[in-house]
Amino acid sequence: MGPSNTADSNVGSVSLTGVVGSINYTGCPGVLGLQDLTALGTTLNVGSPYTAYVQFSTCGGNYSGAGTAWIDFDQNGTFDASEIIGTWSGIPPTPLSTFNFTVPAGAQNGTTRMRVTQQEAGTLPLNPCATFTWGSVMDFSITIGNGIDCSGYVGDEIADAI
Repeated sequence: MGPSNTADSNVGSVSLTGVVGSINYTGCPGVLGLQDLTALGTTLNVGSPYTAYVQFSTCGGNYSGAGTAWIDFDQNGTFDASEIIGTWSGIPPTPLSTFNFTVPAGAQNGTTRMRVTQQEAGTLPLNPCATFTWGSVMDFSITIGNGIDCSGYVGDEIADAI
C-alpha cells in the first residue's frame, strides 16, 4: 500500500494536540509504502472537539491530487468513511488544512491509528489502503479515553456494545 515513488507529492506536516501529548510531524523526503509513525501520538477523549492541521505539500513537482485523514475510532483495523476527519483536493503546496472533529460517542477505549494520505492524481473519496505511484501514507498513534470499554466482551457482544 502507499506510493511506489518518493518524488513529488508528499504530506509536508501533521499536527494534533490532545489531552496528553501531541503529534508534530514534518515530512520530506518521501517514503515508499506506508510510513509507520506510531511512535508519535496523542490521547483524545470521547465527546471532545479537536483540530488536526495537515500541510499537503510536495518534495518535487506540483501536481493536483487529494488527501484524507482518518481515525479508526472503532479499532476494527479498517478506516471507514464514517471515520474521516478531513479531506483536501488541489495542487500542492497549499495553505495548512484545518480539520475540526469531535471524537464520537461510540469510540472504543485504547490505542488505535490515525492515517493521513496524500495521493497525486487522486480524487475523493480516497481508498486508505490503495497502492499508487506518487504521494504518501502515514500512520500515527491515537489513544482514546472516556470511550467504550470492550475488554469484557466476546464475539458479537462487541458489535452490540458499539
